[in-house]
Amino acid sequence: MPVRILGMIAAAAAVGVVAVQAAAAGQGHEAQAKVEEAGRLIEQGDRRGEIGDRGGRIRAYRRALALVDEAIALGDTRPEVVLGRREFGLMLGDHLLEAERPEEALAAFGEIAASAGGGVGADIPEDRQDRLHLARALRGMVFAAAAAGDFGEARARLGALIAVGRAMQAAEPDNLYLARRLAQDLENEVFFRWVTEDGPGARESALEVLALFRQVDEANPGSDEAMRSHFRWAYVAAALHEDDAALWAEARTVGERLRTHGGFQAQDEDHMRVVRRRTEG
Repeated sequence: MPVRILGMIAAAAAVGVVAVQAAAAGQGHEAQAKVEEAGRLIEQGDRRGEIGDRGGRIRAYRRALALVDEAIALGDTRPEVVLGRREFGLMLGDHLLEAERPEEALAAFGEIAASAGGGVGADIPEDRQDRLHLARALRGMVFAAAAAGDFGEARARLGALIAVGRAMQAAEPDNLYLARRLAQDLENEVFFRWVTEDGPGARESALEVLALFRQVDEANPGSDEAMRSHFRWAYVAAALHEDDAALWAEARTVGERLRTHGGFQAQDEDHMRVVRRRTEG
């Protein structure tokens, strides 16, 4: 092939590369503009919420999410954009719950759960951030389903949430935030099991809650909140197990420590009277 023709082909190829690069750069600028506008809409929505305009806040969040989706479709898949999109989606779910729109909240949280690897029948994701987002989304789904009156759905999502919480807590056994969140989720499990007359399951779950709050209390010996949770769940576990002397003794020990620390509240006094009767008889 003549040298001149080869040169023309090379020049044309170079022009093509530049055109592609220019188009990509243009898409990058467009995507970035959409992300920035989404950020402004979130701020606008938060201001609307501060003055009580829940509907205005929700509309702003929806528009922001649509813009981020457009940016991602244009190729902006930076982690901060993808993860930020999830954060916006979780916040939208929270705002929908606050606005008493549980069905819409359930859909919003469900979308985030799926994007974090928590689709129906899916295994628990390995990535820590995916797990955190999935837990938040599932917790939102529990509350939204219960608010919508769909207790079967709430119960199913609670089971998935607890499985994720246990996996995270097993991976980071000294993480007190994860221990506390798991304990709080298990509190709802105790309630569900009790109202469905699953006494053995309620007792088993109560012991798990107690163990977690005991861990948090031991790591925060000066915290009224940690002591109070420990005392109340020692009391609940003892009441559910009825004749377990060790549980009643633990409730009394922690309750007396809480009282000495000045952290007793009205219901704690009521519980302590029962504890004394059970430990002095």
